[in-house]
Amino acid sequence: MQNTKLLPTKKVTQVTGTSGQTLKQYADNGLIDQPVFKSHGRAGASLYWDRGVLIQLASINALKATGRTLAEIEKIMKGEV
Repeated sequence: MQNTKLLPTKKVTQVTGTSGQTLKQYADNGLIDQPVFKSHGRAGASLYWDRGVLIQLASINALKATGRTLAEIEKIMKGEV
């Protein structure tokens, strides 16, 4: 059974306009949840994201629109402010 709560990176980038590289950077810095790595055997592997990442990205974009820096956003997203 397929987990319908997970979205492939391509879908997240299409919906949000956020590049795959930026997704990785945000995840590495703790701004968004880490992706799930799924192997497809010989066909390779893919990263999948919980749908909650769409809300996290919307929050980041809203904060960026107010002029917040990524350092400030990181503190806010981690609950440090």
